[in-house]
Amino acid sequence: MPGVEPAPPRPATSDRLSRPGPLTRRDRRFRALGARRTRWSDPLPPAAAEEEDDVASRGPAARAVELSVAPHLIIDEGGHLVTANRSARTLLGLAEDDVGRALGELDPGGLASLLATAVGEAAGTRATVVRRAVAVGEAGRFDVHAVPLGDGASHGAVLLAFVDVTAAERTQSALDESNEVLARLDEELDAANDQLQATVHELQSTNEELRASNAELEVMNEELAAANVELSAIKVELDRRTAEADRMSAFLGSIIDGLAAAVVVVDVDQRVRAWNEQASRLWDRSRGDVLGRPLAQLDLHLPMEVVTRPVRSMLAGEGAPEPRASSLDDDEGRPVTVTYAPLRGSDGTVEGAVLIVASDSA
Repeated sequence: MPGVEPAPPRPATSDRLSRPGPLTRRDRRFRALGARRTRWSDPLPPAAAEEEDDVASRGPAARAVELSVAPHLIIDEGGHLVTANRSARTLLGLAEDDVGRALGELDPGGLASLLATAVGEAAGTRATVVRRAVAVGEAGRFDVHAVPLGDGASHGAVLLAFVDVTAAERTQSALDESNEVLARLDEELDAANDQLQATVHELQSTNEELRASNAELEVMNEELAAANVELSAIKVELDRRTAEADRMSAFLGSIIDGLAAAVVVVDVDQRVRAWNEQASRLWDRSRGDVLGRPLAQLDLHLPMEVVTRPVRSMLAGEGAPEPRASSLDDDEGRPVTVTYAPLRGSDGTVEGAVLIVASDSA
């Protein structure tokens, strides 16, 4: 396009990585990739290179055994080490030049006796023999499989394969502990459930008792309500009778106070229960001063022994409890007549005495 200058050419990646200055994210990624390629292309140490070449020169089956992560040993029928793969040499502390040496002489991992017994059993029975959870130093625990490799005509060689069960045992141990915890929790849950059931039964029994008590209380409430109605009726009747008695008492009081003679009423204990106005004027004693006091202790200006004798006789039931009269002289020699009358109750029994004292001088 006219008037537009072409952009300068983009430098190559290698030039950008080699020149000084800040790098972009893409430049840093290419530099890291180049560093990895450099490490991968570094030459191996001589011993490792020879071992890799030796493994590479073997057949596929031998290479697979050598490079397997599971340790393998092959023992011939004479009890000598035929081969040990890399994992077995690392696990049991063997070297490549140990091939051909007797198993008892090598004592791999301190397991010579156990491995020799397993080899003998597998070679003799022509069947795989397994030793479970064999401890191999600090490496862990392994199941050792002794697999016969012979053709049946002779004992032949035996393959010893080590299967790491350390993690499985730890998992199984953790599982067993978890099962024990679950079993304890299950027992505790059963116990809690039993306790809960017992509590529920107790609550149900308590609820039934409360219902029965409630029913009884309802019956008692009904009875109390009925009794309250009766008591209310009785109270109304008592109020009526009390009012009537008050009216009668006021009526009788007005009659007694209207008499010209002095009237004194005593109970069975000869205590004053009534005292009219004429008695107050005659003996100059107010009703409040004498009510409740014994008759014999009052000064009536009369010979009290003579006055009280007929009262005692009447109250004791001696003779006919009928009205009677006695003529006496008071302290000043004026003649008075004392009339005695029994005070009867509603059933006719004598509950007191009435004394009517009248002056004869009038």
